[in-house]
Amino acid sequence: MENVAAKQGNDPDFDHPFFEKVANLVREGDHEQLIREKVPLKLLRLTPAAQDGMVLIDFPYEPAEAELLEEYRGGLNAFVHVSLPDEVLVDIEETKIVCADCSKTYYKDDVRSDEHGVCIDKHLPEDGFCYDCGSTNLVAGSDPMRFERDLEIYQSKKDNLLSFYNDLGLLVDFEPRHGYDDYEKLKRSIQYTIKH
Repeated sequence: MENVAAKQGNDPDFDHPFFEKVANLVREGDHEQLIREKVPLKLLRLTPAAQDGMVLIDFPYEPAEAELLEEYRGGLNAFVHVSLPDEVLVDIEETKIVCADCSKTYYKDDVRSDEHGVCIDKHLPEDGFCYDCGSTNLVAGSDPMRFERDLEIYQSKKDNLLSFYNDLGLLVDFEPRHGYDDYEKLKRSIQYTIKH
C-alpha cells in the first residue's frame, strides 16, 4: 500500500481515484479504514502478477489483515515466519550493503553467533558489480533508526499473527542457521505445510 502512495501522482498507471484514495489513507495512517474497505484485497485483484499466486513480504502485520487475506482465492497456502534472535538481526543489519541503482541487498561480512548456533556467510559480489543490474554503486545500507522501529513493531505484533496462522495449520516457523545454505531445508518445510 505504501508503494501505491509513492507512485500515485508520479506514475500515470496510478492516476485513478481509487489509487488517490488509497494514497491518502496511507499518508493519513488510517489503517483501520484501509482494512474496513478491504484495500489489500482490491489491490491484489488489480495486480496481474497476483493472479497466479504471490509471495507477500512484511504483510500481513496483524490478525485483521490476515483474516482479510483468507478471503482472497481461498486464503494463503502457507505463512512462512523466518526468524533469528534479535542480536543476530542487529549484526546482519550492521553489515548490510545496498545497490543504490536497483536496491538489491548484500551483506559484506559473515555473521556468526556461537551462542545461537548461527553462521551466515557474507553475500557480496567479489568483482564489485551488482548481480542484478551490474552497477558498482554499492553503498552502506544500514538504517539503525528504521531497523529499531521495525523490530519493535514486529515484536509487538508477532505472537497474535503466529497464533492465527498456527490455528489454521498454515504456519511454517523457521530459523535459518546457515543463511542461503538453509534454502532447501526451508523449501521442504513449506512443501510439507502447504494447504493447496
